Amino acid sequence: MLQMAGRAGRRGIDEQGHVVVVQTPFEGAEDCCKLLFAGSDPIVSQFTATYGMALNLLAGGRVKKMEANSDFEEPRTVTFGRTLSQARELIEQSFGNYVGSEVMVAAKKQLTKLDQEVERLVQKTQTLDGSQTLESRLTKMELQTYLGFKEAVKERKAVLSKMRKELETKRVSTLEPLLMEAQLPYVCICYFDPRTGSECLVTALLVGNVPKPPFISFNTPDLDEEGGVLEEPSSFVDHTYYVALGPDNRWYLFTTKSVKGYFRSDLEENVPGKSAREALKAELQVGAKSWQTLGKAGTDASSAVWVTQSSPETKAWSSQIPASTDYEVPDDLQLIEALVTQERKHIAQLRKKLKMTIGYKENQQLVVLQRSRLEKIARLKQKANRLATRISQMAPSGWKEFLQVVEILNAAEAINLANSELLSLGQTASAVRGENELWLAMVFSSDHVRSLTAPQLAAVCGTLVSDGIKTRPEYGHSVMYEASPAVQQWVDAMEGERGRLLGLQAEHGVYIPCLIDIQYAGMLEAWAAGVTWKELMTDCGMDEGDVARLLRRSIDLLAQIPHLPHVDPGVAKLARQTTHVMDRPPISELLG
Repeated sequence: MLQMAGRAGRRGIDEQGHVVVVQTPFEGAEDCCKLLFAGSDPIVSQFTATYGMALNLLAGGRVKKMEANSDFEEPRTVTFGRTLSQARELIEQSFGNYVGSEVMVAAKKQLTKLDQEVERLVQKTQTLDGSQTLESRLTKMELQTYLGFKEAVKERKAVLSKMRKELETKRVSTLEPLLMEAQLPYVCICYFDPRTGSECLVTALLVGNVPKPPFISFNTPDLDEEGGVLEEPSSFVDHTYYVALGPDNRWYLFTTKSVKGYFRSDLEENVPGKSAREALKAELQVGAKSWQTLGKAGTDASSAVWVTQSSPETKAWSSQIPASTDYEVPDDLQLIEALVTQERKHIAQLRKKLKMTIGYKENQQLVVLQRSRLEKIARLKQKANRLATRISQMAPSGWKEFLQVVEILNAAEAINLANSELLSLGQTASAVRGENELWLAMVFSSDHVRSLTAPQLAAVCGTLVSDGIKTRPEYGHSVMYEASPAVQQWVDAMEGERGRLLGLQAEHGVYIPCLIDIQYAGMLEAWAAGVTWKELMTDCGMDEGDVARLLRRSIDLLAQIPHLPHVDPGVAKLARQTTHVMDRPPISELLG
């Protein structure tokens, strides 16, 4: 996608190019945007430490050298091994680490620039220059007008806050005794929907009061309408909590602050007796239910209304709750509520006049400018954090993995770390080529392979290289060739060595497969014993490509055995014979 999109427009001619992306049923515009704006992946070294690489690197170079007084002696090969420090220098000079270091330097420079830009913007937000103050943008009269309206709004808000506190105090003192004595059968619960801001009223059957529920806690003080902290946070005062059953068969939990009014007349025929209320209350288990907040009647947390689902047993009572909104409010509360409403209208008028002043508009521009700077600071910090993460991923790697492999070789007695001398097992592992060279060296150096025949040796090699080969169940049958008892015994005998090597790898944090898969051993024995290609394909549930790949891998491994040092001569001779037998058409016709 990036390659194609980067070709839009003519370089050096067009200032911009256009890319048309055709949507598919599986990929849409969002997927396209994710690709385009995701950024490039960090360049990470793909250095992989293997046993063969470690052994050959520590073995150093081999040269022919004459002894000092040896005119009649043949020259002999002398190996000059490398120390660990010399090996580390070579590893850190690898191309992956070189590229990573170059990219890392550039990334660190970019990170420094980002940090400097963030620091500059932070200082600019803390210290405003002359052009970024109201005094420099307004005339004296404009500034006085703006500040006058602003101060008037602040004063009226303080008056409103005092009136609201007086209203809440009066509401509690008036309604609390009635609620506590259960003289109000039906109450009107009020809360404001946090999504729409509209007032919601619920007629509910008052059941009684309950102890403060454990899920209600107030960790912050109450706030006024503009977010200011009240002088005496009522949220920290112990409130009496009441429960009522709503017409929707849900329990409502609230305090007196959420009671808008009450119903006491013309509804007596629907009022349940005291015993019935106690039965309803018994149905409610406040602490055992899952409650959620509907909204708040005021600005403080204690005016919140909580709700939870009731049980089918209360459905009969909830269906009888009248849907009337003709609730009663005491006269003194109505007077205070009217004054609060009038004061809110007065503040709204002052705010409207404030917003019409030039000072307000100029101040909003400064607020927008300051907000944009803060947003830019946040974006730059996120970018710097992502870059710092990429830098940590680009750190030069390889030496730690190399040391882990070397420690395993030392524990397996393949190398002498004191002088970097390769022992017999190490010399065999350094010469073989495969996924796990140490495991292959252990296999071919063991005494268990000396008693095998040519077909059995072919099967053994197949068990070591069958990774990724699959059978095809849709053919209706699986491999029909079973491994011979000798191969089974060899697998059982090598499981101990394999377990020891896997334990060493797990101990040192190295994960290189040590494969023994006897599934295809019988098929390899059959091919080495002379079964034709047609017969082989008829009796196994595999694709021709998988069979040919497995045979080719086994032949390649067999061909290495005669050239490995410290391998029994009989095994080397048997490997040559097995290679000759197996490398026949159509396998011999494949390009290696």
